[in-house]
Amino acid sequence: MAFFVGVPKGQTITRIHDERDEFCKHCKQITKNTIKSIELRHIFGPKFDGVDFTKTCNQCKKDGKLTDADKNNLIREFMQKEPQYKQEELISEGFSLYEKGKYVEAIKFFDQCLAISQNDTAVYGKASCLMSLGKFSEASELAQHLESKYPNDNDVIDMVNVLHKHDIHW
Repeated sequence: MAFFVGVPKGQTITRIHDERDEFCKHCKQITKNTIKSIELRHIFGPKFDGVDFTKTCNQCKKDGKLTDADKNNLIREFMQKEPQYKQEELISEGFSLYEKGKYVEAIKFFDQCLAISQNDTAVYGKASCLMSLGKFSEASELAQHLESKYPNDNDVIDMVNVLHKHDIHW
């Protein structure tokens, strides 16, 4: 029983991440290059889909290529500077495992997210996993929390109804 529904992608946010002197293959010389981060977000709420990086020569304004190693290093730096995105990464991985039926593994990612700070999407994911594992009593406290904050949310209502069908009441 899946409770998670994907949300369409919506906007991108571009920020200057770094400036460095590098060789431009178009100008054929070392010039100042601007490295920009491009954050991809869902149309509703602050859901983070990922980040990519581009390199632009400040002299000729043409885009250059970043190596995979450079991109990976920049992504690591970005995640350290923007810790809220680490939570989104953990939640995304948790739901990916949930959809594959790997509930125990998914709970580990939701717990890592919750160790950073309270995140209701992670609470929802963990409760969904626990219910899929038949651990209704363990899921009830999480569902109560969600119901108190989102009493009219259809997914939360469905979750509470499933718990009630398994004789879990509060």
